[in-house]
Amino acid sequence: MCCMDALRAPQHIRDLLNRLGERLHQLLGENLTGIYLHGSLAFGCFHPDSSDIDILIVVHDRLEVATKRRIARALIAFARDAPKKGPELSIVTQGSLREFRYPTPFEFHFSNLWIDRYVAEEVDLVEERTDPDLAAHLTVVRERGIRLVGAPIEGVIPPIPREAYLRSIANDCQRRGRR
Repeated sequence: MCCMDALRAPQHIRDLLNRLGERLHQLLGENLTGIYLHGSLAFGCFHPDSSDIDILIVVHDRLEVATKRRIARALIAFARDAPKKGPELSIVTQGSLREFRYPTPFEFHFSNLWIDRYVAEEVDLVEERTDPDLAAHLTVVRERGIRLVGAPIEGVIPPIPREAYLRSIANDCQRRGRR
């Protein structure tokens, strides 16, 4: 199921990613275009004590709320077995990539910071949301990402406009400076 030949990570992380890829593939079925790693795993500098697991998923069509809830439950379970910082995952549609805009719309987002809100069902799964960080994530996936499941990256993620990438990086720096 997995295309992780380029992944340099401990075997238990590879096994965990294989299980997650299989579960997400089950949940998304024919709607799944691909699941891609980025961040420290893609760059070869992942550390279980300080790194999160950065994942980008591309789907053909928008997700139903019930599907988003099932994905949230699967990710909550995954986070229990994952390294301390857990997964950080976003799902985008192919349409949002073809008609790219900044900040980029997404279907679903998950990180350990959101677990309590998902458990309490406080996350709005209907309203369209955008994320200024996605332009940077998409650029990294295109340039250095690792395909877990699905179509090759080059055929899925188009070049992201440089201006959007730079705005994404600047936004992240500004936000981190406020912490």
